[in-house]
Amino acid sequence: MRVGWLDAARGLGIVAIVIGHSYIPGQETEPLLVLLYSFHVPLFLFLAGLTFDPSKYRLARLLRRKGRTVVLPYFIWALVSIPVFVVLGTLAAEGLGRGARSFQLGDSLVGMLWSNPDGGAMKWNTPLWFLTALFTTQLVYWGLCWLMKGSLRQPWLILGASLVISWLSLAFLSPLDPPWSLERVGILLPFFALGSLVGPWALRIQGEGRRGWALLGGALMLGAAFGVAMANGPVDYVTKHFGSYGLFLLAASLGVAGVLLLALGLGESRLLRYLGGASLTILVLHKFPVVAAQVMIARTGFGGSSMDTLVIVAVAGMAMLASVAFHPLLRRCFPVSIGLSTPNRRGGPRAGKPASA
Repeated sequence: MRVGWLDAARGLGIVAIVIGHSYIPGQETEPLLVLLYSFHVPLFLFLAGLTFDPSKYRLARLLRRKGRTVVLPYFIWALVSIPVFVVLGTLAAEGLGRGARSFQLGDSLVGMLWSNPDGGAMKWNTPLWFLTALFTTQLVYWGLCWLMKGSLRQPWLILGASLVISWLSLAFLSPLDPPWSLERVGILLPFFALGSLVGPWALRIQGEGRRGWALLGGALMLGAAFGVAMANGPVDYVTKHFGSYGLFLLAASLGVAGVLLLALGLGESRLLRYLGGASLTILVLHKFPVVAAQVMIARTGFGGSSMDTLVIVAVAGMAMLASVAFHPLLRRCFPVSIGLSTPNRRGGPRAGKPASA
């Protein structure tokens, strides 16, 4: 059974992700982007944690299940993306004023296996780093739960351990380039752990009768997140720039709480729920229309400082529409590419949770 506000939260989250990827060079410090980058990746890890119950998995089942719903889509779309960018990447780089670049097939395949976007190793589709990072996060969290399974205060000990791992990862792993974004996994682990901790309680919440208060609370939380994010400065998950660690955690937590409250207030929105259900499709596909739009904007010079935010939102809207257009086709004809089971005898995909779950 799907939870309406959870799908709405995923929908709001994927909107934030795509808007955050839709700027052209020189727009990185737009206030809207500073706000969205402060929480959009922690939000998706928190949402994934909400529906992750480590007690349901033995290691073999966890590897098999998450390998099918998370890792397999990663490799499918990496193998789709690499040839496209080997052919068109140089043209796109020149159009965006980033200089001519040579995209080598061998280097791209190594980057696919290593799955860490440091140094432009995943320029062919940078957002895909999140999928292998999510898989690694699930494994690390499962391991923590297994190690601490005898403790009466297990959830809080795990959350505390995740905070220690986060700080150590930022201090010692962040300068490195480990496979499958292990340093980012460590830094962001507390959000997944917190989601799993509150999941059994949170998933029982219903928004009926409280929508107005939820919307007001969400707006206030996001306003507070904006203030903290602006004080902290821009965050970048690819370059691992987080500013002040304490301010980053605070801004991200406020942003996550704000989106959850908005989702409770907007839980009946069919649009947001559909976007949430199609979030993996949008994640893996939106890079292509975004780059095409960025090249066109850079060549025409359209925009200007007074229009930057409008241009970013317009590009994001176009990219989401283009990506969502493929969702029914992928769901019916190639469901494994978006983390769903293979078609059943009646021709439709078997029911399955999205990869973020």
